[in-house]
Amino acid sequence: MRTSTKPKASIFGRILLVMSLLVFGMAGLVAPASAGGGYPDDDATDCSKQFGIYSWCKNGTDLSGRGYGYRNCTDWVAYRLESQGITNHVRGRGNGKQWDDSSTGVTLTTTPEVGDAAVWNNGTYGHVAYVEETRLKAGGGYEARVSEYNQAGTGMYTDTRWVVADKYVDFNGVGTPVGGSQSPGVSTSQRVVVRNANGDLWVKEGAIGAGWTLVTQNVVSYAVSPNRIAVYDGAHLSVKEGALNAGWVTVTGQVDSFAVTDNRIAVMVGGQLSVKDGPIGAVWTLVGGGTSFKMSPNRIALYSNGQLLVKEGPIKVQSTNTEQA
Repeated sequence: MRTSTKPKASIFGRILLVMSLLVFGMAGLVAPASAGGGYPDDDATDCSKQFGIYSWCKNGTDLSGRGYGYRNCTDWVAYRLESQGITNHVRGRGNGKQWDDSSTGVTLTTTPEVGDAAVWNNGTYGHVAYVEETRLKAGGGYEARVSEYNQAGTGMYTDTRWVVADKYVDFNGVGTPVGGSQSPGVSTSQRVVVRNANGDLWVKEGAIGAGWTLVTQNVVSYAVSPNRIAVYDGAHLSVKEGALNAGWVTVTGQVDSFAVTDNRIAVMVGGQLSVKDGPIGAVWTLVGGGTSFKMSPNRIALYSNGQLLVKEGPIKVQSTNTEQA
């Protein structure tokens, strides 16, 4: 418990105190603060005189069955996680600032995901909150809307703050938000890619609730396949294969248009279509001249001189005229 020596109040000060109590009542000193979120222990009452700062009690104790202080940030996050079926490694993590001390059985990350515990390490106790929602942040990176108790030291519940925490603790694996599984038909390799007005390229990989990752900047245009990302900055075409943190490989200079699949890269330069078949480091093969093209893993469609030509299979297979314009 914190203690301090205070000067004696003046007679005038005592009169003001009595008047305040008469006007506003005594309820604010002993009744539970405003609560919510479905937390079952919001009826715990102030017992800081007995147990110290940030103490609320039920049945003579300030600790819940989860092992954290009633109406504290830690107890709220523990309750929120356990109510979603997440029980491993939730209890016994200490004060808010200690929740990211151990990575045993959890993942520590700087990218928020729904169901993560958002951790701040400042102050004596730090703070922890539950991530309810995530979004791109102006200027890059991500922010999270959190639900929390006792953020202001009053034992009150809020769920409206958008924040950036020091660290996020993921209890059930990155790419799987708590409270829901991956969307039907969405594989862990599927990606959602967006480019903002500043030319920043952001990728969401796996579950729809997964966080966004900034993969590069100064992007003019881009193309995506399940395992490759191709970006053009106006001077060079670069391709990334595999993990989002894999390195970029510059495959050519200026292009008019391009496309990518997991096994091919195609570029149109000066009306000539060239294709890399296989690894990123494969040689270019000139396919033919035209004005536009489309490509799938096993087919290339080229529009040339009023005709639509389609090549199926190996690059060197002769094209078939499928339509006369």
